[in-house]
Amino acid sequence: MRVVQVANFYGPRSGGLRTAVDRLGSEYCARGHQVFLIVPGARATHTRLGTGVVRITLPAKLIPFTGGYRAVLPGPVRALLETLRPDALEVSDRLTLRSLGRWGATAA
Repeated sequence: MRVVQVANFYGPRSGGLRTAVDRLGSEYCARGHQVFLIVPGARATHTRLGTGVVRITLPAKLIPFTGGYRAVLPGPVRALLETLRPDALEVSDRLTLRSLGRWGATAA
């Protein structure tokens, strides 16, 4: 199964969210699933993590007064989802990425 995880507020120093998303992705890979993690970053990158998860960063602006967090807009994420064509979509943000639920419902 191809699983795509999407998370804003996932940064190099973030705590609980990053830990949970990373652990879930690792467990999915351990069970033979193909996993992509889409997160905001300073620039676009593709990195295969030691767990097997492919982390894709999309360019995103810094959010002021948050200690370095960034938030990617839903449009670029939807475009990438069209390419990745996931079997399962896991969104770890009920605020800024809320519209991805509608995308997932219509893509199914």
